[in-house]
Amino acid sequence: MIINTNAAFGFWPFQRFSQDTPGKMSAHFKSEGISVSLVSSVEAILARDPDIYNREIVKKLKKYPNLQPVMVINPLLADCKERLNDYARLTKINVVKIYPAYHSYALDSECMHSFMKELRVRQTALMVQARIEDDRSQFPSMRVPSVDTSDIIRLAQKYPANSIVCLCLSKSEAVNVLKSTENVFADISYMDGLNSIPDLLMQVPSEKIVFGSHTPFLYTASARLKMAEISGEEKEKIYSGNISSILDWGDIPETF
Repeated sequence: MIINTNAAFGFWPFQRFSQDTPGKMSAHFKSEGISVSLVSSVEAILARDPDIYNREIVKKLKKYPNLQPVMVINPLLADCKERLNDYARLTKINVVKIYPAYHSYALDSECMHSFMKELRVRQTALMVQARIEDDRSQFPSMRVPSVDTSDIIRLAQKYPANSIVCLCLSKSEAVNVLKSTENVFADISYMDGLNSIPDLLMQVPSEKIVFGSHTPFLYTASARLKMAEISGEEKEKIYSGNISSILDWGDIPETF
């Protein structure tokens, strides 16, 4: 079974996507052999208040059990706790996603302190999106820096009881973060290069890695190909075991 931890659906002003309907995205992931994808709203990335887009994506994905909505949270908003209450009723996924670089707050800001404590109480994991696009390919007048890995490390060390999944780290960034923390996991979507995953696993344990494609910004097939030289228990952990453990899913049926 394959669980894709890093996917999004919606409109992005700087790139046209072929998976432009939920049906197309659902069929695409099935063709790639992916059982469940955790999908957030693309529009929420550029929204100061992502709530309307969170609610929209829940409705759009309702007919597609292999596409499970992940709610985007902006911890700067005063009603953050109430939003978490609402989203717990709307989704099956006990994880939320943040975009600190796009929503303009630091990981050591006061809003994050109260937010992390609230997530711990709720036993909700946190996804931190380190980047959306390669820094070199961003629209010239709309450049957004990637999240500094040292900030991720400090956050994780300050809140060791919180599970944190970092999305779109490079291989070198992931090695740095994972070697410095006990409670951080990283997806493979931005880990490029020859034998990138076997090389990664020589430096960090497979228990800290999860499968993610960053579809539709990157090709799903690329993430699948990175796993070609991984086999056995390590492959099973990366494909589904690790993220299932983080989200406390246990055995997930193929239809979710």
